[in-house]
Amino acid sequence: MKIGGSGYDYSKYIAIDESDNIYLSGTFEETVDFDHGSNVFNVSSLGGNDIFILKLNSSFDFIWVKSFGSSSAEDVRFISINQNSLFVSMWSLGQFDLDPGNGVMNYNPIGGTDIIVSKLNLNGTLEWAKVIGGIGEEVCDGIIIDSKSNLYLTGYFTNKLAISKNQDSILLTSKGLRDILLIKMDASANVIWAVGLGSSFTDIGSELLINSSDEIFLTGAFSDLVDFDPSSDSKTLQSSGVIDVFLVKFKDNTTSLNPLSFSTLKVYPNPSNGLFEIINLNNSVSVVDVYDLNGNLVYSLKYNEFDTIADLRFLENSIYIIKVTCKDNSTHFTKWVKSN
Repeated sequence: MKIGGSGYDYSKYIAIDESDNIYLSGTFEETVDFDHGSNVFNVSSLGGNDIFILKLNSSFDFIWVKSFGSSSAEDVRFISINQNSLFVSMWSLGQFDLDPGNGVMNYNPIGGTDIIVSKLNLNGTLEWAKVIGGIGEEVCDGIIIDSKSNLYLTGYFTNKLAISKNQDSILLTSKGLRDILLIKMDASANVIWAVGLGSSFTDIGSELLINSSDEIFLTGAFSDLVDFDPSSDSKTLQSSGVIDVFLVKFKDNTTSLNPLSFSTLKVYPNPSNGLFEIINLNNSVSVVDVYDLNGNLVYSLKYNEFDTIADLRFLENSIYIIKVTCKDNSTHFTKWVKSN
């Protein structure tokens, strides 16, 4: 199937619900017929790039499409399905209606690009929308929902950012060009806490994952020296180059982050066909755990159960997180790519 008009039309994100319905989200220009079958369902952009969310069934048949737009530019940054809800992150440079249905919920930009997070039901009806913005640039690139229906958002912000919390505000000030933004909200989009993490250069949160124990994994890019613990304690990572990868883990009842440095654990080869060796911690390794990108534990073994070579050729080709627990109970993490 294909969908498109005479302008530039892009699908950027895809999600699937429990009934195997498919949700595509991206941007479009001018007029597009979003029903690729024999029927016609035209939607026209209000100007620049407008955002669309398209729902198809498992046979790619059209169900519905929703659009968001203004006379300026918009972009979608993330979509996610959680049970019977669709979460969307986007930004706009112009005023537009956040309700894609018959209701009206006007949005006026605060400054730069603001974070807009909307919750829709699977019929495309707006349940709520949350705007977080300051005088600079704010972007949300990741959303995750825990077992208590709390939401976690990550991305980045610049300059100063005031986030409303009940009758108060949380004031964050960027330490550099861009700082990592991490926000926790309840199921009704009320902010519980928010933190900024960064150096004097550029630091970005790019994706969140959660496991069955409600442990949150945050990854992204950082530069120079960053303290990843927003409490009075300090847990710092120093980048080896201009921009490095980071991975941190935390639980939903605390904002104390546990930095998991990729530099402390090395496996070789990486990528591999499933055979790899831990090359810098062999003498102290106790347990090796392997997680998929959904936070599920897919393999676990005591290190003395094999020689020096791990054999995970039975796993599907994908990206995995390897966790090594040493005899002194310290933990080390790295990203490993399984590829035949």
